[in-house]
Amino acid sequence: MAKQMKKGEEDLKRLLAHEIRNAIAYDSTELSDKRARVLEYIQGEMRDTPSNPNRSSVVTKDTKDIIHWILPGLMRVFRSSGQMFEFEPQQPEDEEAAKQSTDYLNLKFDKSGGYKLVYDAAFDAMAHSYAIIKTWWDDTEQYTVSSHTGLDEMAMAELVSGPDIEVLAQDEKDSGMLNEMGEPVMLYDVKIRRLKSKGRHRCEVVSPENFLMHKDDIDLIDPRFVCHRDEKTRSELIEMGFDRDKVMALSDDNSQQFSEEELARLEDRVEVDDSMDPSTELIEIYECYLKADMDGDGVSENVRAYFAGAHGSGELLDWEIVEDDHPFDKIDCFPMPHRFDGMSIADDTMDLERIKTVLTRQMLDNLYAVNNPQKEVEEGSVINKDALINPKFGQPIIKRKGSQPIVPQVVPFIGDKALAGIAYIDEEMQKRTGVSKMAMALDAEALQNQSATANQNAHDASRAKQELLARNMAEGWANVGRKLLRLYVKHQDRQEVVRLRGEWVQMDPRHWNAEMDCVVNVGLGTGSKDRDMMMLSQVLQHQTMMAAQLADRNEPQKALEYLPKIVKTLVKIGESAGLRNADDYHIDFTPEDLQRMLQIAQQPQPDPKAEVEKAKMQMEMQKTQFDMQAEQQKAQMDAQLMQQKAMADTEQTRQKMEADIQIKREQLTAELQLKREQLAAELQLKREQMQAELQIKRELGLHATNVNGATMVATSGVHMGGEPG
Repeated sequence: MAKQMKKGEEDLKRLLAHEIRNAIAYDSTELSDKRARVLEYIQGEMRDTPSNPNRSSVVTKDTKDIIHWILPGLMRVFRSSGQMFEFEPQQPEDEEAAKQSTDYLNLKFDKSGGYKLVYDAAFDAMAHSYAIIKTWWDDTEQYTVSSHTGLDEMAMAELVSGPDIEVLAQDEKDSGMLNEMGEPVMLYDVKIRRLKSKGRHRCEVVSPENFLMHKDDIDLIDPRFVCHRDEKTRSELIEMGFDRDKVMALSDDNSQQFSEEELARLEDRVEVDDSMDPSTELIEIYECYLKADMDGDGVSENVRAYFAGAHGSGELLDWEIVEDDHPFDKIDCFPMPHRFDGMSIADDTMDLERIKTVLTRQMLDNLYAVNNPQKEVEEGSVINKDALINPKFGQPIIKRKGSQPIVPQVVPFIGDKALAGIAYIDEEMQKRTGVSKMAMALDAEALQNQSATANQNAHDASRAKQELLARNMAEGWANVGRKLLRLYVKHQDRQEVVRLRGEWVQMDPRHWNAEMDCVVNVGLGTGSKDRDMMMLSQVLQHQTMMAAQLADRNEPQKALEYLPKIVKTLVKIGESAGLRNADDYHIDFTPEDLQRMLQIAQQPQPDPKAEVEKAKMQMEMQKTQFDMQAEQQKAQMDAQLMQQKAMADTEQTRQKMEADIQIKREQLTAELQLKREQLAAELQLKREQMQAELQIKRELGLHATNVNGATMVATSGVHMGGEPG
């Protein structure tokens, strides 16, 4: 921090002390009390609305609830896509640099805690009407220290051969083994320090009470005086390069003084610095940016100065004339023209929260009185008075005999009227903030009897104020993006390889245009995801339709120009769906790609009439070939049919012959069976006739024997008949 000149340091010191005292007085009288009260409301403390003794002390905390409800939507707007900043080229040769700077600076911003910065800034802006972002280049070298053990000579040499490697400690020991030459193999234990970075950008959300400014400044474009107040130990100040004797001679009397805002922010965690080591004592230091004529030419220069000491009564540590702008940017909530501080969400809710808190307390007090009424008791009638004063469930009240009954004093219930008043306050708060029950979708009754269009209109109206809030904040973040670009173009001293979209890419900010503009796109994200995607889908449909129409009208160049826009719309659809790094899902069309595609499209095309005639001839040839193929197929089918018919006739004849043979066989079998049956019947009949005749003869023979008594004759008669006796 070498000074550019010596003269005028005493004047500069007096000027700084004067500006710091005035800025502290302006902040403490105009701004600090208001900010302290906002912090108390957010934390549920309302010292300006104290509760009565033995009465309800509830606090509704509407300010905190509404801020916490708006925060998720804001974080989605700024952080869902992963592309916080988008840089626009200023000249044709800036096209590629704009894309690279967009990817590179968003990556650096994310790695430096971008999410936390956006969250803190959004919270401060909604609570205090603005947030202050400090962006600067920290040229402190960063190192990593590592220890390695058991390295052989080759591995050791490879490890320490880098240009940014410093050996801090080294130990050599014998491994107990021999190499090919018969020499002992040595192993090394080494501790090294590696240079990680020679500098980096730093971003910080400055607490409102530590940002000081001139009371006449209404913005940070060209302020008269701005300052960052901070506390650092003497050791840290010496490490920053300030003169040791000056630092050790500084007073630390600021350690006993805390502003009302600091007390509200830290609650009961404030501790007094009672360090016994002077090097760790906290010193109040002011990093000031002001305009002052340091060379006596009558024209003021931009001066950066470091002033240390309590409330501006200290020592000028260092100063220099700077060409760069100051490092502060303002993130607004709802800015007011011609004023530095505007309107905040807390301004819209604190007075209503105070009324709602009072109404809620009164309603609860009334409910307590209704549920626990006072009792009218005859003096001396109750023996155990404690049962009346501190009643317990099931505890009897013992009365004296003959005393008057205990009469409860009836308190009218007014809770319904208090609830009506609270509902009115809620409605008024919805008008002011845009946060409604329908937008939150928390109250089922609020969504009943509502058409889809009416519900959507109410939702859009509630989102309108939040969209305005996001756009106001985006203006401040765009200034931060421009400042980041200038810092890297000026201070990055070498090429860097970073990983983007799964690939390692070389980035060299030194060759970028530091004056490229930066925008923060908040056109989407303030509504519902479904509506954003539907709108983008309609845009995509129109883009593809226009590209097709241009191509049909022999405008290939205009049609090809739609390709990058179509890809951009597809990326936005992915971002609306919640995809991080949605551009990873699509290819990029470079100007070279479009030019090559245009050349292909502009190649000489054949005569359309000749193409038509050629197409007709091809169609005729195809028709002839088709007819020939059809005739061949028909002939083949006819032959197959005839063959199949002949085979069918032959089969039919064979089946008929087999049927006839079967019929004849069955007829012969039947006739044979009939003849067999007739022959058997005839044989049976003859047998029966013969038996009958024989029986007759036998009877006749027996009769003859009995009559004549001649056994011989009878026997002879039987023998002659052919039948044995």
